[in-house]
Amino acid sequence: MMQIITLLLVFSEARALQQALQNVINTASYLSKDTGISLGVATPGTTVALAAGLKNRREQIALQPEDRLGLGSGTKMFTAAAVLRFVHAGRLQLDDVALPYIDPLFRKSTNRSLSQIFGANVRNITVRHLLHMTSGIRDLDTTAGRVRQLLHPSKEMDLQEMADAWVEDAGTKYMSAGSEQNFSCFPGRCGAYSSTNYVMLGIMSAQLSGGKHWLEFDQSAFLPLKLRQRMPRTVFPLKGLCSEFTDVHGYMDLPPAIRTPLRHSNSLIDNQNLACNAGFTMANALTTGKEAAIFLKALLGPKSEILPPKLIAEMTKFRWLETGLGNKVSSGQFYGMGLRDMSLQMSLNPMNALWNPEIFTSGLLLGHDGQSVGWHSFTAYAPQYDFAYSFLMNTDAAAVLFNFIARKTYDISSAVSTPVAAPLRGTYENKQEFLNQATSGKITFSTL
Repeated sequence: MMQIITLLLVFSEARALQQALQNVINTASYLSKDTGISLGVATPGTTVALAAGLKNRREQIALQPEDRLGLGSGTKMFTAAAVLRFVHAGRLQLDDVALPYIDPLFRKSTNRSLSQIFGANVRNITVRHLLHMTSGIRDLDTTAGRVRQLLHPSKEMDLQEMADAWVEDAGTKYMSAGSEQNFSCFPGRCGAYSSTNYVMLGIMSAQLSGGKHWLEFDQSAFLPLKLRQRMPRTVFPLKGLCSEFTDVHGYMDLPPAIRTPLRHSNSLIDNQNLACNAGFTMANALTTGKEAAIFLKALLGPKSEILPPKLIAEMTKFRWLETGLGNKVSSGQFYGMGLRDMSLQMSLNPMNALWNPEIFTSGLLLGHDGQSVGWHSFTAYAPQYDFAYSFLMNTDAAAVLFNFIARKTYDISSAVSTPVAAPLRGTYENKQEFLNQATSGKITFSTL
């Protein structure tokens, strides 16, 4: 009898959790004009998969929990973990110079070395610098690049064309001289958000995987088999339109003056006919809220299924990034390796950071967010309660509700979770320097 009562209580608690979370995303979807929202929560005892809103506005089709949406820069969590798996296997070291692990495959695709594009400083970049956003290298994710993508949306990403675009965006006068203007600082001297780091890490992983071409790289290969089996909806497109991988339409407000074939209405564009490999290993993952949460809990939970504690400690060494917003939705840029301290999203009034900058290093939420054409994502792990959650959205109109969803989901999930005795704690290498600048007014939190 006691077992039956216990099972009924567990079932009742799970139902209550789902209903409360469903109310949160229903509210957010309603406030953002039927935005499609996929929410997943992975706790030690249960996994929740919910959806709200529309995946197709023209036909008024509702989003389902198993539908795929884009992670955008949330892809970087997977890329960092994949590279660290190579470190764990002894294939490379964090402080190895990165160029030899990238250049052979890069040359096959572009007929030139990275040093010919970025100058001699690229020879001083280590694997750690790329993972940690401290290489100082220029960000390929530029306004000019995004406009090119919108004007020619079906054009597949190509390393040769990307290399040409790097040269074009920077100006050939820099390239011919190998100027330091291709860097925001010398490698290792500052933190600067640059997605270029994670494209290079992707090429590195493809080379280490033995591929003869970067398109041969299986980005899911690093996942343990049992974990991969729990994530059947997660894919990493390397070729093809988004419509080939998901029937979820991603929408973005865009002025009519930009004449793109993606135009859905006078004010909206639709990403279904967009090349879905845009960004490669910095932004190409498609998944569900449930599976993104499963991945992050498997990565950062007390019994990590992916990396040993030593490398999790490396992943969670955070550094304030002085420059580069990386088209982020949420605020705060203490960056580790494919992870950020995202605790400020707990505040329903982000201006609290002005008088409480310690929230940037509180470690309440560790993860990554993302933004790309038609997609927004937020994925975080709560160390104090050992649960992870992720919400993915298909309009930019819902971005203003990130804090609302993040805080409400945390409060509801933590209320039914048991506190962890010894939670995962990150380290913050320039925390005091950041706090000194924040309290003196030198940091104005322009990311808010």
